[in-house]
Amino acid sequence: MSAMDEISRLFACTGDGIWAVDADYRIVLWNSAAEELLGYAASEAVGQRCHELLKGCTAEGKPFCKAGCAVMEQARRRQPVRCFDLLIAERTGTVRRVNISIVAVPTESDDRPIAALVHLFRPAQERPACPPLLRIRLLGRTEVQRADGSIVKGPLWRRAKVRALLAFLVLHRGQFVHRDAVIEALWPHLDYPAALRNLNTTVYNLR
Repeated sequence: MSAMDEISRLFACTGDGIWAVDADYRIVLWNSAAEELLGYAASEAVGQRCHELLKGCTAEGKPFCKAGCAVMEQARRRQPVRCFDLLIAERTGTVRRVNISIVAVPTESDDRPIAALVHLFRPAQERPACPPLLRIRLLGRTEVQRADGSIVKGPLWRRAKVRALLAFLVLHRGQFVHRDAVIEALWPHLDYPAALRNLNTTVYNLR
């Protein structure tokens, strides 16, 4: 029995779509669930390179599937591959988001350690959008609204530098901000030790 026959037998009862590729990234197995999910008949898919057929991309639209892909390289080093989500092209051109699990079929050769890389896939679960924990308004008077609709108030919040620090951090969200940049923006006329003390106090009050 060939390796592909053995793989077909092992996964015959799964409801997942399956495609398997050889060490040259050519599709050698394409099951009926894959036909149903993606629209390609096995006769169309088998023999093609997976990255050329499916054009897999990350959720951000960055190409993921390619010759020398990270998944194959991990498998060649005999490292486990965690399941992951991928955007792939259906036969109609529609992009479908799927969740993929990998099973590597090894050989006994160090020169060619992978006989096949089996991809089991199913439609990915849509992640519910998380409601914002805070709503921050910067135009006009800086205001922070909690998820329950209440507005942040109090003597510490009324301090101008506390609100200014929050606005500065929001405008630089997702970026590394060195404390010297904050000091330069909020306390440009103070000497450094005094400005640093003010920064530490303001951070404490903002928390």
